[in-house]
Amino acid sequence: MKSQNAIHHMSHAKVLATEKWSHLEPTQERIDRLLDVVERNQNILDHSDLYIRILERWQASNFSNAVTDHNSIWDLQGETIGEATRLLTKEEEAEYIKKHFNLF
Repeated sequence: MKSQNAIHHMSHAKVLATEKWSHLEPTQERIDRLLDVVERNQNILDHSDLYIRILERWQASNFSNAVTDHNSIWDLQGETIGEATRLLTKEEEAEYIKKHFNLF
């Protein structure tokens, strides 16, 4: 569940959704570390194949499917509010990152 939550929270920096309650910056280090954890534990994690597919794309800086990625995790979590509708523009993403991750 922690892997699922981390993917969901990181996707918020890439997608437009009506509600976002959590924020986790999708850094290369964080993506690499999470992918390693999921791969090492794939035999005991539900949905590990999905997590690996998402994280491998993200590891290659490919966020073009982030809306689908977000909504796949959102569906698994049984959410009803906050479905992603599109990718953020570069400007929107920069503003989101500035608002939620820059301390200064």
